[in-house]
Formats: sequence, structure tokens, C-alpha cells
Amino acid sequence: MSGAEEKRIEEIFTGWLTAHNYELVDLKLFRGKGKGMLKILIDREGGVGIDDCAFVSRHLSLLLDAEDPIPGSYNFEVSSPGIDRPLKGERDFRRFAGGEAKVKTLQPVEGRTYFEGTIGDCAGGGFKIHCREGDFTIGFDNVSKANLIGKKRW
Repeated sequence: MSGAEEKRIEEIFTGWLTAHNYELVDLKLFRGKGKGMLKILIDREGGVGIDDCAFVSRHLSLLLDAEDPIPGSYNFEVSSPGIDRPLKGERDFRRFAGGEAKVKTLQPVEGRTYFEGTIGDCAGGGFKIHCREGDFTIGFDNVSKANLIGKKRW
């Protein structure tokens, strides 16, 4: 997906989602042979269920049809971020401080690029992560991928 396409789709969705108390967690457009796939993850206070996903899908499909930001044919899927929710930027790291996370960095921090531990304080353009091996400070701009470590509830 080009940056311009991604930005345009986010612009189309964000106003409606915010007005209905949803958050756009992630957006991905996959293209391959045949149909492409647009997949978004949504969240809201208290979590997201299947009825939320169906409601959002119906309404955002209408916006996609009206705006037509993606050339060609594609499937559209709306789902919850699940228990291993991706962390996207400073806002998420602040919101989930105290939670367990897995973080991969673009550049090594103290010789490593993979961290698993508790998200600590956020300050100065980064955050602390408390791992078994010690505490590390990672810049938000150095995060390649980050996810909460979900606790299975049985």
C-alpha cells in the first residue's frame, strides 16, 4: 500500500470511527493476484465484539463505496485487535504502561533487537521496558513491531 492510499483511507475512516467511539488500531491493504484485501483492526473502551465488527463493517463499506480510494477489487474485513493487540506509537505505549509486551526494534539497543517485558514510563521520545535481563529504553521511532502479550482467560 502506498503511503498516500493508507493516509486517504485513514482520513475516510477516522471521523466516522471517532464519532461512534471506536479507535482505528491498524490498517493493512494486501494486494496479490486476483482480489486484494483491506483489513482493519478496531477497538473501543470495554473491548470489541462481533456485533461491533459487523456494525462498523456495514458503515465503513458504504464510505469506501462512496469515496472509492482503492483501485480494483478487494475484500474488506473488520476485526478486533485480540489479546495480542499491536502497539502503534506513543499513545498506545502510554495507555498500556504496566502491561506485558513484545517489542522488535529497527536498530539494536544495547546489542539486541527483541524485548519481552513490562512497559514502563514514557518520556523523551521513548519508553522503558522492564525485562528479565534488565531495563531498556527504546525510542518510539526505533520500534519495528510491538504487541501486547495477551493473557488467555479460560
